[in-house]
Amino acid sequence: MLPEPPKSPIRRGVAPKPPRLHTKPAKGNMAVNVFHYTCIVLLFQSCAALILLSLSTIVSFHHEHKSSNPNFIYPFLPAPLLTLPFVALLLTKRFFPVGLTGITCTALLNAAAYLYLLIMVFHLNTGYTATDCLAQLIIMPLHIIFTIIIVCTKLHAWRFGGKKRWRMMVGLSPELRKVIKISWPMMVQGLFTHLLTVTDLAFVGHVGKKYLAAASLALSMFDCLIYFVHGSVTAHDTLASMAFGSQNHTLRGQLFFQAIVMVVAFMIPVHFLVAFPQWIFLAFPQEENIAELSTNFMRLLCVGIFPSIMFKLLVSFEAVQEKVLIPVTIVVLSFLVNLSLNFLFVIVLGWGYVGSPIATVCCYWFQMITIAGWIVISGRLRGIFKPSWDYIRPSDMWRMFSLGISGGFMTVSEVIGWELLTLLAGMAGESVLAAHAILLNIAVTASEIAVGLSCGIAVRVGINLGKRRPVQAKRVALAAPFTGLILSSTMIVMIITGNELPIRLFTDDREVISMVKNAFPVFFIVELLDMNQIVVGGVIRGTGKQISGAVMNSVSYFLVGLSTAVLLLLVVKWKPELNSIWLGVLLAAFVLNLMYFFIIFVATRWNKLAEEAYLKNLDLLPDSSSEEESSVEEEEEDEFNERSALITRIMANDEDMMTGSINGTTMAVGEAKQNQTRSAGSRIFQDDSFEL
Repeated sequence: MLPEPPKSPIRRGVAPKPPRLHTKPAKGNMAVNVFHYTCIVLLFQSCAALILLSLSTIVSFHHEHKSSNPNFIYPFLPAPLLTLPFVALLLTKRFFPVGLTGITCTALLNAAAYLYLLIMVFHLNTGYTATDCLAQLIIMPLHIIFTIIIVCTKLHAWRFGGKKRWRMMVGLSPELRKVIKISWPMMVQGLFTHLLTVTDLAFVGHVGKKYLAAASLALSMFDCLIYFVHGSVTAHDTLASMAFGSQNHTLRGQLFFQAIVMVVAFMIPVHFLVAFPQWIFLAFPQEENIAELSTNFMRLLCVGIFPSIMFKLLVSFEAVQEKVLIPVTIVVLSFLVNLSLNFLFVIVLGWGYVGSPIATVCCYWFQMITIAGWIVISGRLRGIFKPSWDYIRPSDMWRMFSLGISGGFMTVSEVIGWELLTLLAGMAGESVLAAHAILLNIAVTASEIAVGLSCGIAVRVGINLGKRRPVQAKRVALAAPFTGLILSSTMIVMIITGNELPIRLFTDDREVISMVKNAFPVFFIVELLDMNQIVVGGVIRGTGKQISGAVMNSVSYFLVGLSTAVLLLLVVKWKPELNSIWLGVLLAAFVLNLMYFFIIFVATRWNKLAEEAYLKNLDLLPDSSSEEESSVEEEEEDEFNERSALITRIMANDEDMMTGSINGTTMAVGEAKQNQTRSAGSRIFQDDSFEL
């Protein structure tokens, strides 16, 4: 009887389900949808710009602050007319869901912009001028960026493999919790590290005005020189986090040793430049007594370069294992130690401004010795850290040095850009320089917190790539701009709530306070963009794209930001002068955000990147144990050959016994041989280490 044929999965009379639509976007579909959506957003942004300019004009007249250039707003009035042809797109069924998403997101973001405008005018009493109108117009592209990111997720525009709609958002919460868990101690650490410099300046300020100026100049140059080495440590963040993700702990120890060699090599020229800073004063002439005091201050700080950099590297070693509570505890304790030693040396013992760098150096050594002792006692290096000259061959060190140099330039380009803007502010007058210094100190304090969040994001991206989890790495990249936006918004709300309190911590001069408050509308937008690019920069470092980051930082800060500030301040003679400088910073931060978003969400192939990271961590095994491994393999091969030969004899004996004589004597001899050989074979198979 023939077997029955298998039943068909399709029931009779029921049509099969049609294939799921939009499993893979067709070629050009993403570009068309994004283009149409961008047109829709531009329509609403143009209408919002018209309403915003009208509202700002009414508020300006209400507060009797007329615009310095009333003709400024006229070119923007016909802007909505240019986008009227795209209104028909909203009425079509095909693009209605996209248009509805755009309407909702744009309405919410513009409501936030209007609220921001009202706070600036009514709470902080800022005079709304043409400069502030320009700042409000520049914030509009930021709305477009975030709304396009949302709709690109909905339209499968980031190459998610045609997965279900909003699938990337489903797993965002767990990754966000992991990022916050690893980042908040590093944010506290960055804040207290910055407070070490603030403490030095506060105690030196009690000694005298010229000593305060000398200490400020010395600390500024010291940071510019040492930040390159600090940035090079990000190479260890990238490579070690990938090795930790792939569970290659031997490679992680090798990378740690390579990072030590790299930072020591970079510290040698930095020591020389800090100990002999006369060439800097030749390039930027200063008063003779200020230059001499600054030189002495920097030479005392020179002793603390090695422990400062090593502490940074040891913190990175702990961070890639997601162990960050001990480093932040050490930083808080070191801040208290620095505070006590400054009071002892400067006030009690009367050493003057010399006591402050000595206290800071002692604090650096305390940090390094404490965390190094903890790592040794806890056994974190046991079994993985074996220094060997084979680890630092040029072929092995090239990857570490290339990422370290590009990471150093990525960090120092931003710092040098800020310092050059400070020199530019000094050309506008003493009051402008003082107001710029206040805003810069607030921005640096906020950025130190953002750097901690950025390091946590870099570590999480590297770990996920090392584990061959591209989807989780994308989720961390998606969480980065949201966390940056939340962090920057929190800082802005704190400054707005404090009103004049953050300014009065630095000065009581009414002219300077007024200049700072008038620059707040531009400054807050700068903070929104700058803190976001710092946080998103962690994704750049986590994916190992430090070279691209260095190029983008240099282009945005030098070619865009500095040139715009020079053009507005020296050529156009923009008033007020402080706003012209920060408008250059705003444009630089905006361009940098655009480039970062393009690199991360458009140009990055996450699946390929995860595969490459995993395979590289498998290939980069230490070479020192290759001879031992080869000898062990030879012994195992010889043992395997011997046991295989013995098994062949057993099988041959069994075959002989089956075809042998039935004679009793022969059978007895055969049984004896068979028992003998089988007993030997049983001993072989009882060995657990033997495998066919």
